[in-house]
Amino acid sequence: MTVNAVAQAATEPSSLKARCLEKRRSHKGGWVGYFSYDTMRYVEKKKLPFSNAPADDRNPPDVHLGLYDSVIVFDHVEKKAYVIHWVRVDRYSSAEEAFKDGKNRLESLVSLGPWLPAGSIKLYTRLFGPKLEMSNMTNEEYKRAVLQAKEHVLAGDIFQIVLSQRFERRTFADPFEIYRALRIVNPSPYMTYLQARGSILVASSPEILTRLKKRKITNRPLAGTVRREKTPKEDIMLEKELLNDEKPCAEHVMLVDLGRNDVGKMNMQVSKPASVQVEKLMNIEHCSHVMHISSTVTGELLDNLTSWDALRAALPVGTVSGASKDMKKRREWVAHLQAGAGIVADSDPADEQRECENKAAALARAIDLAESSFVDK
Repeated sequence: MTVNAVAQAATEPSSLKARCLEKRRSHKGGWVGYFSYDTMRYVEKKKLPFSNAPADDRNPPDVHLGLYDSVIVFDHVEKKAYVIHWVRVDRYSSAEEAFKDGKNRLESLVSLGPWLPAGSIKLYTRLFGPKLEMSNMTNEEYKRAVLQAKEHVLAGDIFQIVLSQRFERRTFADPFEIYRALRIVNPSPYMTYLQARGSILVASSPEILTRLKKRKITNRPLAGTVRREKTPKEDIMLEKELLNDEKPCAEHVMLVDLGRNDVGKMNMQVSKPASVQVEKLMNIEHCSHVMHISSTVTGELLDNLTSWDALRAALPVGTVSGASKDMKKRREWVAHLQAGAGIVADSDPADEQRECENKAAALARAIDLAESSFVDK
């Protein structure tokens, strides 16, 4: 399925108008899924043809989307759950019949019991599993790749490149249990548990690639990363060092410029003229294991365009990770943990390798917690 095909398929649902809870819920149903890294090849067909794409031994779908007309929205601030169901009035003989059927479906959803038992769970937070030693690249291979990337930067071929590696780990923990643990050890604004074809995606990210809200496009690049320390005082010292380090600052400014170009998109304009601006520049944002430099770029979407145009303008996207699972029984499976580092002219290979390991550590920690707390011994 191409990005254009997805956009065409979304035209009909996106034309529906929400009439319930308009002021209360930001998500009321619709398309939910993922776009893989290779989605960019549908957009940049000449520069990035599929004929040049490296083989993927996992063979996941490039795009996985589901159109949901029934959703349950959890409000973690109000501690409430909202049950929402869409009704296509044009499929019924009358509005009264549509309302009655929609009400019956809502009552059926509300009557479903919780999947997880109530009560406390013992969290063995001090137990650590094996180190992330299995990767699709050795330490030396990754460091050589960093040096090769630096040569391309110095030659003027590229401004920056993100070199990621895929760590692997075997575990008996259920993917949903890992998601539950991830919410504890690495809580982020954007967390995902998604059952796709042949794999399950468990993800945690603080970053906004593209968000469209009330015609306002938001891009929030995160670049410049260091591992957090044990005390707030040490974190403050690291913040100052990070903001005074030329390498991560240069990397971040470069990505802010890229974000401005994506939001404005000179070759495929998506924002109104003079509406693109940097609202926040080089703030420090803390995550559970690392801290980043963050900025916020915004623009106003042109009146004749949709959210799909804003997303297409932001491609290529970052990498994602998934995990295969036998749905019938619990068994050992392989978790793929993807982590990358931005390479610029003065990157140190050993530092970039450590950055990958630090970023992957939060995901590995969630597996440790899921194994020690949720898996029946």
